[in-house]
Amino acid sequence: MKLLLTLIIILCILSACGRDESMEQVTSPTPAATQPTPSPELPPPYPTPEPTPPPAIRYIPHEPEYIPLIFRWEEGNTFLVEHFLCDFDYLMHTLQLGFPLFDIAYRRHGLDIDVIEAATRQAIVNENPTTPWAFSQILAQHFFRPFGGFGHLYQHWEARLHLVLANIYRDSINENGFFLHAYSQAIYEVMRAPAAVRFYGHITVDIGQYETGMITPNNLRTEILADGKIAYVNVQRFNHYNIDHDLEVMTRFYDEIAGFEHLIIDLRQNPGGFTDYFFQIFVEPNLTTSLEWSVHEFFTASRNNRIYADALIADMLAYNPNSLTHHYGVMDKIEWHMKIDPLSYERVFNGKLWVLIGPDSQSGVESVAIFLRETGFATLVGQPTAGIMGAISAYKLLPNSGILVRYDLGLMTDSYGQSFEEFGVVPHYYTSGCALEAVLELIQSPIH
Repeated sequence: MKLLLTLIIILCILSACGRDESMEQVTSPTPAATQPTPSPELPPPYPTPEPTPPPAIRYIPHEPEYIPLIFRWEEGNTFLVEHFLCDFDYLMHTLQLGFPLFDIAYRRHGLDIDVIEAATRQAIVNENPTTPWAFSQILAQHFFRPFGGFGHLYQHWEARLHLVLANIYRDSINENGFFLHAYSQAIYEVMRAPAAVRFYGHITVDIGQYETGMITPNNLRTEILADGKIAYVNVQRFNHYNIDHDLEVMTRFYDEIAGFEHLIIDLRQNPGGFTDYFFQIFVEPNLTTSLEWSVHEFFTASRNNRIYADALIADMLAYNPNSLTHHYGVMDKIEWHMKIDPLSYERVFNGKLWVLIGPDSQSGVESVAIFLRETGFATLVGQPTAGIMGAISAYKLLPNSGILVRYDLGLMTDSYGQSFEEFGVVPHYYTSGCALEAVLELIQSPIH
């Protein structure tokens, strides 16, 4: 289960916290009344899906097999603006068929894809790039920057980042016991394509030499807010390379705050990362019973989406047949079934857990917030999260420039059908002011 949620890495956006005393409790929507079942003699309203495994790759009939590149760059030739316009057409074709969040981006952030597309195309013509690097800068400024990472829509234009990610997936494939083999292989293959290698440089150096530099210094900041009663920890990011070090830090802090009544975990400015970080450091040491929860993901079955979705579905079903339910339709639907079991039946910290979230809580933090919201393992306080979710990400290589583009191929909802991308993860207690001050007030209130 935990490895399912370790697929997300994004950039951090910081925000300040203002003071406001207003605060209200937000409860889950009341489920609709049970619908009467059809009479036995009548057919059910919808056919029951057959539990047959999906094909390896399924193409939707209305999508062309490829986009012909009128201007395809050949080794040794000069790059022309037409090469980059073709790449941009190729990108837009892929996103229009496979990226389901443009409408949400418009409603939530006022981002009009038609306006952004036209402005980007005009910028390519006006600036007349002669190198893939110059083209990547135009895309970064005019196309990707307005989205601010929404839907994990961005390009890998930094060679070092590409190098690290490519080797992460390579090591995942080779690691004994790692079950996301097909999904990792699909990502690694596109990262190793000749055009990508040409653009990003050498990517065969072992990742070990980068691991030290990948560690986030002072990733945890611990504090005693009230002697013998309230403890606080701020987590900068869910960094995979920090798990061992930060687990030691928290183990010492758990010993220091033994007997305290409350522990506040601050994730308001955390951009996410590997959710396994949170589960290993905060959940497993304090879990005494098994917890289960589900989320739903919807996506269009475009050719590029199918490559990654089918690979991950096959991996998950091979690892655990009960991990998901997959339904075909106008939009494919995956219901992710997740469960976590306790390592022991004793809690390291016996007090109440609070988690602070806000609009800069993104990606992996939002996956954790869904878990907390659905299971009640800890109480969420603050404001809705950023809405940058996505259990499955896809990659697309632009064939002339060699630029890699990442995007979320699905949109996710809770068990009531509310979209996380549109509304974020809503906390148990909402405050328009400072979440930390709100928690301290809640702790002092009679109900706590």
